[in-house]
Amino acid sequence: MKKALLTIGNTFRGDDGVGYALGEEISARGGWEVFHGEDCPENQVNLLRKYMPDIVVIVDAVLGLDEGDVQFLDVANEEMGMFSTHTIPVQYLIQFIHDFCESVVFLGIGVKYENMIAINPQLSDAAKDSVSRAVDMLRQFEEMLV
Repeated sequence: MKKALLTIGNTFRGDDGVGYALGEEISARGGWEVFHGEDCPENQVNLLRKYMPDIVVIVDAVLGLDEGDVQFLDVANEEMGMFSTHTIPVQYLIQFIHDFCESVVFLGIGVKYENMIAINPQLSDAAKDSVSRAVDMLRQFEEMLV
């Protein structure tokens, strides 16, 4: 099974880079093709399409979850842009990817607004802990796919 992880986040905005950090951890472990979307995840859609994954997990920092909370979220029925900290609503991104991949899920990692508003290339300790929990969640998710 071909698995893809699409990360969203700006690594110069503190905890907004939590998705990127997760992607780096997952890439080092292998088994997933990682696509770093940074601030413009839509730019990775054509690369994802060429890869032709069986499943895509989109991961991003989320305002509205408790700091450090890691959850698979159903964002299809949410107001456009409610979860994303970036310009394109995640719901639209999921729709684009659904054109070539039936299985698309969203993994949200809760962050505090104040930990991502200034230029800062470092993650907070809470965000680093979240990355570890997210790695474990992806590992459990992967076991369910087999």
